[in-house]
Amino acid sequence: MTALPERLNSRRQAMTLGAGLFGGGSLLTFATVLLPRSAQVDLVGAWAIVLCTAVVSAIFWLWRDSLPFWALFVGIVIGTAMITAGVWVNGERDGGAAAFNEIYYVWPVVFTAYYFPVRLLIVEIVLAAVLYAGVLLALDPGSIGVTRWLIVVTVLMGVGGLISRLQARVDELVDRLSDTARRDPLTGLLNRRGFEERLDAELARATRNERPLALIVGDLDHFKTVNDRLGHPAGDAVLLRVAEILGRAGRRGDTVARMGGEEFVFIVPDADAVAAYELAERVRKEVETVFADGPVALTISCGAVSFPASGTTAESLMAAADGALYAAKRGGRNRTVRPVDEPRLPIRISVAAERDPLHGLAR
Repeated sequence: MTALPERLNSRRQAMTLGAGLFGGGSLLTFATVLLPRSAQVDLVGAWAIVLCTAVVSAIFWLWRDSLPFWALFVGIVIGTAMITAGVWVNGERDGGAAAFNEIYYVWPVVFTAYYFPVRLLIVEIVLAAVLYAGVLLALDPGSIGVTRWLIVVTVLMGVGGLISRLQARVDELVDRLSDTARRDPLTGLLNRRGFEERLDAELARATRNERPLALIVGDLDHFKTVNDRLGHPAGDAVLLRVAEILGRAGRRGDTVARMGGEEFVFIVPDADAVAAYELAERVRKEVETVFADGPVALTISCGAVSFPASGTTAESLMAAADGALYAAKRGGRNRTVRPVDEPRLPIRISVAAERDPLHGLAR
């Protein structure tokens, strides 16, 4: 299976539901055997269905925490076969009345539409259509068989398509909400939550590939003066302008985030603290130039550190970057500070890194 939607992370819930559907099918068939029924019902076949569905239900229930997710689709295929067997044993082939067991094909189709991609939904509908056509031909119901087949297949296509479409809309909405939760509403940059997730991913990549990773923390100097003198709308305009500057300054593979207030962060893959220092200086000089003739001559102070020299965890890197930033503030602001004892590491920028989806610039 390919990457699964967010709803599939609860494997236990899906396995439990599968166990419930098979258990319900087993109990329903069991009740059909015990209750008054047509004399033509194949009891041996009915008991076989009861046993098979009960076994599958037990497997899904007992191993719901360890079964791979693809086992669910195997269960759907088995369930479709069991429904077909139910149509075969209901006594119609020996002259009994049709029991319309084929309506149960809806359940595996609904289950597939909710939990699996559209291509597997198509596979399930085709499988049900072929099996149902086969059993109708074996029963030889005459011309009414074509009508029955068309009705059932049309219902399956309609229900499956509707559930799949609704689920796609739900997934899209969840993705949008998830992205919104990771974005700063003013600047559109990643917020603290989005930054922390991205930093963890980049640190894992840097550790795995033995590559450097730089971190820049920048904080606008005397930003409170803008809000106090010009008002919050002017302050928001300043933050938007700074976000634009930061977005243009970095490479395509860099990540920019707003941590809150007037604090911004750069994640710079494949760069050491010296390269990060050079990037921070470009940003600092441009901020100084852009706001030099404004009502408030804003500047920015930065701290630049790198992995692994300044830290090997997100917490230690952030602590080192904050320490460098505070040193820049104490040193008179409008400057960049980096640990002077960090050796310069070779910068390696690969095509794969440039194209990696985790390296998308957060504008």
